[in-house]
Amino acid sequence: MLLRFALFFACFISQYTARAQQTTATTAGSISFTTPSYETPFVWESGLTGNRRDEHRALLIPVTLPGSRQVVYMQLDTGSPVSMLYRNQLHRILTADTTQPINELTLQLGGQPIVLKKPTIIKQGGGGEATSTAPLIIGTFGTDFLNQHVVQLDFLKKKLTMTDTVPASINRPLVWSPLLYERGNILLPARIRGKASLLYWDTGSSSFGLLTDRATWSSMAAVDAVPDRYTVQSWGKPLTAHTIATPDSVQLGKRTLPIGYVSYIEGASDSQINRMMALGIGGMTGNQLFLQSTLLLDTRNRRYSLVDN
Repeated sequence: MLLRFALFFACFISQYTARAQQTTATTAGSISFTTPSYETPFVWESGLTGNRRDEHRALLIPVTLPGSRQVVYMQLDTGSPVSMLYRNQLHRILTADTTQPINELTLQLGGQPIVLKKPTIIKQGGGGEATSTAPLIIGTFGTDFLNQHVVQLDFLKKKLTMTDTVPASINRPLVWSPLLYERGNILLPARIRGKASLLYWDTGSSSFGLLTDRATWSSMAAVDAVPDRYTVQSWGKPLTAHTIATPDSVQLGKRTLPIGYVSYIEGASDSQINRMMALGIGGMTGNQLFLQSTLLLDTRNRRYSLVDN
């Protein structure tokens, strides 16, 4: 599967529409959870990001399909408001005709069933070789996957827990911070270099510690750091990313987290960048900021908490 990098500043406003145009259905289906709690390990897909080896390029959740014991994967993609299945990859597992709409598909998640009703199916995801040892990724879980539970992502232990209330395993007081949750988009209030801002959380672009505009990128670069310039794919479209080391941090709630690397993407116009700045959006982040933490996400109450591991 091609890793989907979001062209954040160029297309945030139109992103929902652009993704919808990739689908074969005009309306999204729904997800039905059959038990109050789920727990499953997750794995990381690794790969090269420019000249750096990225061990956390995509967060993959293992599932199984009816009639098959083969473990396949759904990528957690909070950059998409709806969950999607990849037709070419799905066809390798199901005997059903995946060119036709699917009314209902049951997945086993951590040994418990979840039901995708009238799931959106897209052409994304090449068929690949049947003998490939790479994880078989059959789709993405979007933010609709997160709506009905308190979600715990333990990045160090690589474990996902979904419960109706705060998981019992969290045996310490929690400090909750507000988040914005609009049209399936998750925005985290933050402070970057002392300035209040919003960070768009997109796990589908997991490689980025902070994706921002060129001027901010330049101001945050470490002294004598050498930038890395490379091509990335955004829904099949080649783009050019620029990444450089930074000593700066971002404050999220009561936590201060090192950014590590800051990036920008060529192609965004000044007017598009100004629109983002006017909205108070300072950039986009994936999973890199949270790799030493446990993240609790409660979209029903529009809040989140970070627990230091």
